[in-house]
Amino acid sequence: MNSDFPRVLSLLRKEKGMTLRELAKKVGVSEGTVSRWESGDIRSMKRPNIEALSKVLGISPAILMEWEEYEETGSEQYYLDPESKEMAEFLAKN
Repeated sequence: MNSDFPRVLSLLRKEKGMTLRELAKKVGVSEGTVSRWESGDIRSMKRPNIEALSKVLGISPAILMEWEEYEETGSEQYYLDPESKEMAEFLAKN
């Protein structure tokens, strides 16, 4: 699993304004499981959990599994989709 996964997961959860309990409920796991994901204590995840987590957080499973890189701007990432980011930058400049 991605060595940045715990940090990225925590960041995304907080950006969505969710507690550990809220995320756990939406994904269908225990609060302790989410806590262990964020602390890096769990090294592997079941496929349904990866899919549910990515859906809830609005991020590609590929980013969670380190098949694609998660890029931040400062302490937050507002546009996870490069096309959306490009469009927003264009609109801001014009």
